[in-house]
Amino acid sequence: MDIFSNAGGAGSFSFDDSSNSNSQPPTGRGRVRSDSFGLPERSGLIDLARTYLDAQARLWPTLVGTPAVPVAMPATLEPMADDFERRFRQQHAEVFRPDGMPPEWSGLGIAYLRFSDEGSNPRSLDQQLLNVLTRARHDAIFIPWQYVCADAAVSGTLACRRGYTVAKMLVERRVDTSVASFFIDDLSRLSRNTIESLRVGELAEITGVRIIGASDGFDSSGQQSKIMLPMMSSFNEVFIDQLKSKVKRGMDDAFRRGDNIQPPGVGYRMVPVTNPDGSLVFTHKNTVEKRAEVDPEAAEWIRRGAEMIANEGKSPIDVARLFNEQKVGSKQTWSDNRVRTVAASF
Repeated sequence: MDIFSNAGGAGSFSFDDSSNSNSQPPTGRGRVRSDSFGLPERSGLIDLARTYLDAQARLWPTLVGTPAVPVAMPATLEPMADDFERRFRQQHAEVFRPDGMPPEWSGLGIAYLRFSDEGSNPRSLDQQLLNVLTRARHDAIFIPWQYVCADAAVSGTLACRRGYTVAKMLVERRVDTSVASFFIDDLSRLSRNTIESLRVGELAEITGVRIIGASDGFDSSGQQSKIMLPMMSSFNEVFIDQLKSKVKRGMDDAFRRGDNIQPPGVGYRMVPVTNPDGSLVFTHKNTVEKRAEVDPEAAEWIRRGAEMIANEGKSPIDVARLFNEQKVGSKQTWSDNRVRTVAASF
């Protein structure tokens, strides 16, 4: 039985605008992202689903075994991961309808989770989810799995996040979704852009949905929220500006020393430098010195991409989809623009 489509009377909805339905959101820079941009890895989705069920079983014990909180097992975890991926890619969400379930909650809520880049810990999503679910339970708000949205390895400075877009859609369609609260771990997870944060705040005010930060204590229903939202959002944006400045300063210094300041190009990998006797060469920071060499596996995929464009009439977005599926270069952030950049060197 599909507990995410028919059980409990779940329905679905998507954008009314046919130009956006089932399409990739624009980046704001004249480019289009693939439908997997920001999608957590499959193993990460399974872990997130397990974290959700374990936490909700502890917080809402009377709901265990119902369509709202099924027992954690492969037969339920896999469909939950499928459900998340489907609504993420297609930009639609199923409406949670608690027909026949005990009215244990005072309202329904949304959870939005995000971590910033590929160097961050993917488990951050699980940690944020635990914080959010715990805070929601304190407020007697139930967050169904259908209303858990997330973006992985995506900067908060971007508004074109697929999980984030679905979360806002759930708020906009409050009449259908019946959501009362929008939970985040803290405002920096919501956005690192002050203007975007204010837009979401305005959306929440118009729809009557509370924005609640599980860790930073932000609550849009508070009297000081209109002061706190722009202030905290500005701090979050300035933090990124300061971080960029520090990174640039460090890179400039490393460049003057002749150090490698960027990852190797596509098709290359970094390997340790050794002395003639086989011992490792260390830098002035006592880290292992490395050099770039051809990565045979990645180079083969680059050649395959070139063949698809030159000989098979495929587009850069077709190549980007294939590269994301195969995690070429250990990345799932390939876009048509990035493929074009690499193709220019073919």
